[in-house]
Amino acid sequence: MQGIDAGVNIRTVEALAPVLKTSKAWLLGEDDSPQERYDARIPFFDIAELPDRRQEFMAGKIEAANAARTVRVPAPKGDVVATRLDDHSMSHVIPKHSIVLIDMSRTILEKQGIYAVSVSGGGVVLRAYEDNPDRFVPSSVIGGFKSYFDMRAIEVIGRAVAIYKEI
Repeated sequence: MQGIDAGVNIRTVEALAPVLKTSKAWLLGEDDSPQERYDARIPFFDIAELPDRRQEFMAGKIEAANAARTVRVPAPKGDVVATRLDDHSMSHVIPKHSIVLIDMSRTILEKQGIYAVSVSGGGVVLRAYEDNPDRFVPSSVIGGFKSYFDMRAIEVIGRAVAIYKEI
């Protein structure tokens, strides 16, 4: 008896994977396609655009195929868009000029999370959340970044879920 029910010869799978430019896991029926895992196109927006783009994106009006700019990164899960951090405000954890993936559906605050936050009169910033004393703080090697925002005067845009540094 041949086929999946009888088992698969692992040597055959190991030999076929590089020829087919895929992984052994994918050939064995697991969801591990290199195309799906390593070639995601993510819509890219300037950080200041995130509050306006969030509503459009969450309503399904913006797709990577139709976005003016995209980045290619390993495929993340969630309602993800990309932006770039152009300052040192989070340089302990996010180097300046890094691409940051923001999951727009994750707006519930969790301790130690990093969030894109729209600040009344202060634009959009990335900050780490501390649940005690309930504030957003920078994580920077350089002083002078505002570390406290009135929690009633902010809008959480989404949570940072991955960073990529172009070199």
